[in-house]
Amino acid sequence: MMCGMMDVTFAVTAEQRQNLGDSVLWIGGSPCAGKSTIAERLSAAGGPARFSVDEDFAVQSRGFSPERQPALCAWLQASSDERWLQPVPQLLDEVIACYSEHCAFIVDALVAQTRSGSATILTEGSCLLPDCLAPMAATAAMVWVVPTPDFQRRHYGQRDWARDSLTDCREPERAFRNWMDRDVAFAAWVGERCKSLCLPCIVVDGQQDVEAIAARVGRQLRLRPQ
Repeated sequence: MMCGMMDVTFAVTAEQRQNLGDSVLWIGGSPCAGKSTIAERLSAAGGPARFSVDEDFAVQSRGFSPERQPALCAWLQASSDERWLQPVPQLLDEVIACYSEHCAFIVDALVAQTRSGSATILTEGSCLLPDCLAPMAATAAMVWVVPTPDFQRRHYGQRDWARDSLTDCREPERAFRNWMDRDVAFAAWVGERCKSLCLPCIVVDGQQDVEAIAARVGRQLRLRPQ
């Protein structure tokens, strides 16, 4: 059995589900699956406003507290060695705990925003866990996108910033391998949870171009790329 399930500490409440209604479209999944690019395609030229959870993390983190986001605060305060030189199963548990807290934070923010009567919001980010959003599956459009291990390793390896962020590690190469192995495990976990919860999950393997993947995501969200 894959570890991590015990660390999902949040699920959308009935009140939050009612407040959000169908005003938010959701794209979850694991890193390096192309979520941001897909969302950009779908929001272009008059589509729904895009909210990238991952891109806005630095601003959001100012609102975290040890009482409400203990896992996130611990991760932010950890050294690079503490973050990346742990066993991969532990890294997986930690990221699921962090994403669960982050998803709760994002849902609260979106509830407040939709109360003000904003237009439809296309929200995408890795923290949007299947177990967190599953209670809304009957009323909200949502989809998850995950890469195959080969696709992830190939494309993450092209991101210089990823390796640059590990230069202060004792063992930067080992840290990078652990990071990649953790994200491979997380993608598998997301896929398993989507299957168990009967939620849509699209696997990206590089055989289709981004326009084709965006079209598939758009159909799940009842949108189309512009």
